Amino acid sequence: MVLLNHFLQGKKMNNNKLVVIFAVAIVVLAGVGITYMVTRDNSEAAITLASYPQTADVTFTWELPGMTAPARYDGVITAKRGEILTITATTPSNSTFLCWDDISTGTDPDRHTRTYIVSGNAELTAYCLTDSNTITDARGREVTMPGTIDSVFAMKSCSLQLVSFFDAVKKVKYTDGTTAGSGGENFSDPNRTHTYIMNNLKTLKSIDTNKYEAVILANPDIIISSEVDVSKLNTYQETVGIPVFAINADVEFDSPMMYYQLFALGKLFGEEKRALELVEGIRALISDITDKVLHIEGKTGYVCGMNFYGMGSVPFLRTSGDYLPFKYSKLDNVSSTNLAGVGGQPYDTNQERVIKNNPKIIFVDGIGLNGVEAYINDNKGTLQHIDAITNKSVYKTMIYKNWGTNWVNLMINVYYVASVVHPGEFDWTFEDKADEIIQLFYPGTKVTYSDLANAQTGGGCGLVFEAPR
Repeated sequence: MVLLNHFLQGKKMNNNKLVVIFAVAIVVLAGVGITYMVTRDNSEAAITLASYPQTADVTFTWELPGMTAPARYDGVITAKRGEILTITATTPSNSTFLCWDDISTGTDPDRHTRTYIVSGNAELTAYCLTDSNTITDARGREVTMPGTIDSVFAMKSCSLQLVSFFDAVKKVKYTDGTTAGSGGENFSDPNRTHTYIMNNLKTLKSIDTNKYEAVILANPDIIISSEVDVSKLNTYQETVGIPVFAINADVEFDSPMMYYQLFALGKLFGEEKRALELVEGIRALISDITDKVLHIEGKTGYVCGMNFYGMGSVPFLRTSGDYLPFKYSKLDNVSSTNLAGVGGQPYDTNQERVIKNNPKIIFVDGIGLNGVEAYINDNKGTLQHIDAITNKSVYKTMIYKNWGTNWVNLMINVYYVASVVHPGEFDWTFEDKADEIIQLFYPGTKVTYSDLANAQTGGGCGLVFEAPR
């Protein structure tokens, strides 16, 4: 894979030196023809193009079949559904192209082309970083970079976790000490993977983020926050007089914002090479699954015991309609977001819907395992109609959500689910791959998957033997 020289060296470069970060096949020519024939109709759709950051000076051109030459984008493209739209983003010399919103790039170093089969109204986005002393955070705010960063304050969920993927974690002097009940780091909770692996972080000074005076007195060079509200971020920054860089705690590996914020943090900390290592490593791990598995007709999955602002009153009915391990394993989710009334992140369903959808395999998040086991054993009479329970195809996974997304655990779960859904398809053992994942995010750590699994609620990935017989 070709490295992104501009990003690594922190220097300006001309368009002819732009390179690809990771290569993802956008479309196979034969597949284009098939899809084109099947989906095309006469209805029209409006396609708009954007760049992130919105202020980036990116030039777009586009082309549809039958055009003699590409056209300059002027605000909207009208195309018929099923038509094949080719868009090219050209970044200026002071910007680095990262990826399209489908996490793909072009293969030409000067022109970043995406092929899109029009399916309806859509906004397609190209992500890039500008070469300046300001950097756009995950909430679209321009933050002026400090001249040097010797001390970091990580506040709110997932901020410290993201920083812990970089050497900059050594510069974290203060962590979120907000009182229990309203969030805050908890170094005694092994279910937070980052604090368990980075055990030395528990010696850090804790600051209540609601006490401005304490933050001003600590005077960190930069504050990393997962606050969602832009007005609150701006007010906080103005009040304490310290740059606040926002991250997004809710994105996962299928979102371009996940990769953008890793690159942005790499630029902020002067660790561009480490950011590239993370992005390339994550993409390689995902490709190792998706390139080798096929959809299995008739095999369906259900995930439960999820924690997202709590586990709900019945952990067995706490599910997710947007579960990444199912997506990458091409396993049909009986709680898919395509169903009416179904949410994306963990939400409560009902027993009737689960029984009706009859999943062939069930995965239980470790944090809700005890509650799920109790519910299954207390409802044997009704749940025996579910194939996964009758056939004892019930498995447990690492904890997905605990004060935000446990990204390391999520990737481990991707590999575990793939190994269960597609047995015999891979040339690796699950535990070896889990150790490799931990080493990607925490190079040199002595913590193994076995250590992590044994420390966390649920005991890691494995078969749930307590399903009723």
